[in-house]
Amino acid sequence: MPHPQHTLFNGKLLEPKGVSGDGNHAVVMTCADCFNDLKKPTDQPPRYSLANNMWIGGIPWRLQTLTFPKQLLIALLYPCVYAFKLYPRKLHGIQDATSLQRGMRGNVSTYDMDMEGIAEMVEGN
Repeated sequence: MPHPQHTLFNGKLLEPKGVSGDGNHAVVMTCADCFNDLKKPTDQPPRYSLANNMWIGGIPWRLQTLTFPKQLLIALLYPCVYAFKLYPRKLHGIQDATSLQRGMRGNVSTYDMDMEGIAEMVEGN
């Protein structure tokens, strides 16, 4: 379904930040996942593409300026993410580059917010 906020380039739905140039001379930047999906012999859009319903639109300025507690109060779901930064071990006072982290995998969990409980708390109950 077209949306008024969509930007089309030669009939293609693309993120404007990833396009340089215009018309037939446009250069499109893609992530490795999208590039690999585009090389497949299928008519399906890449799984992370805007055309595959992975577009949420721009974030209004009013929402961008909310403090973290205010964001939590209006969120329908509460995300829980843990990030860890690992440092290489030191061998004889020198950091060993072979022990550097090569990649990280993980999960993001969301929890339903108790909106009635939050409303009661805000009202002082």
